[in-house]
Amino acid sequence: MLGNLSLSSVTSDPAGLVAGDEGKMWYRSDLNTIRYWDGATAVSLGVAGSGITNINGLTTSTQSFVLGTAGTDIGISSAGSAHTFDIPTASATKRGALSSADWSTFNAKQGSTLNSAQIWVGNSGNAATAVTMSGDATIDNAGALAIGAGKITAPMLSTGGVNAATSGVIIAGATGNLVNFACSTSGHVLKWSVTGWSCAYPDPSLPTLANGKIWVGNSGNAATEVTMSGDVAIDNAGVSSLSTTGVTAGTYSKVVVDAKGRVTASASLSAAVDVNTALTYTPVNKAGDTMVGALAMGGNDLTNAGNITMAANKYLGLSANSTNGTVAGQMWYDAGTIKYYDGSTTKSLGVAGAGITNMNGLTAGTQSFAIGTSGNSPSFVSATSTHTLNIPMASAAAVTAGLISKTDYDSFNAKQSSTLADAKVWVVTPATPQPLCLYLTMRVLLTPEH
Repeated sequence: MLGNLSLSSVTSDPAGLVAGDEGKMWYRSDLNTIRYWDGATAVSLGVAGSGITNINGLTTSTQSFVLGTAGTDIGISSAGSAHTFDIPTASATKRGALSSADWSTFNAKQGSTLNSAQIWVGNSGNAATAVTMSGDATIDNAGALAIGAGKITAPMLSTGGVNAATSGVIIAGATGNLVNFACSTSGHVLKWSVTGWSCAYPDPSLPTLANGKIWVGNSGNAATEVTMSGDVAIDNAGVSSLSTTGVTAGTYSKVVVDAKGRVTASASLSAAVDVNTALTYTPVNKAGDTMVGALAMGGNDLTNAGNITMAANKYLGLSANSTNGTVAGQMWYDAGTIKYYDGSTTKSLGVAGAGITNMNGLTAGTQSFAIGTSGNSPSFVSATSTHTLNIPMASAAAVTAGLISKTDYDSFNAKQSSTLADAKVWVVTPATPQPLCLYLTMRVLLTPEH
């Protein structure tokens, strides 16, 4: 049996019990107690004795703390007899402790300070160095590049006519400057007319085709116009229609189809033949029936049941469940302990014994853990029935050790590297800064008029 077992809730012991009723069990809601008949008298099941009986959901008598790195955030998981405090290594998807490798990477990254109109250039020692651009071109603090007068010479210009570019062609603009002319619509091509260049689809050139006909390749591999026939026809609007099979339009529960998938006949279903054959078994009668095999509920509830009488030499298996019940009288098995819910509190059944009586100075019967950010370094604070692990944020003032936030991690990780190859410059592209060689190639479009 899977799921929770809910005992009958009564306010007095059942009358008329005899020796043959031995083993019957019920829940006394007025006493918040589970009782059973031992063949002669009603007996109450006891609750485990003094001391802390539950720490963060665990009830074993000996428990321990473990440090881990699982998850994407700081968390506490309790299982078996161990409480694991997981502090993952900080990353782009995790809040946690900063690794030594990341610290070294962040500490070696390039700073953001750069004098107005200067650029980073790798020197002979492969280190990024701030310099002012000079020579054939200069650059201002807005990134505008100015080419000096007389710096573009004849050898730099193409004399081969139109130059095909990766995104268009190079032409002379209305002001005489060279521009890259490109089409923005997929499939468009450049077209020339007396008014200039434009973008458009290529002009189509299709032969005529008779009304309602289609092009089909013949045995000689030549496109031939034919009329569609056979099982499907088509009109000059492109609407196709299937040929009929003789079956009247309607809804049928059983049909016969031909090799092409068309319905050619229909019939009604037979419950005794078609349904049972398809199911491969006979359904259970809800008005009453006898099972000849095991019935698996698949984890679903069995509700509104009457008395449950078990056959001899059988066992009642309680659900192995680490989640406490919420309905009075519910009973389950949790890691070696039988528990039940009395309507307000979860109680454990078993032999009275000693539990943990003091946890970090606290003596409450039920205690828990919490996460905080107070203080200047990681520390535990235990008060009332809660043990708080305080881990401050490393970015806070006066903190000597703490956590790094995802925002700080992303900021550190996005900083510029300090390594730059000889004679390279940093250039901002649409994605990220990249070291590039700076060079300029200019070509001109020559037209018949020129």
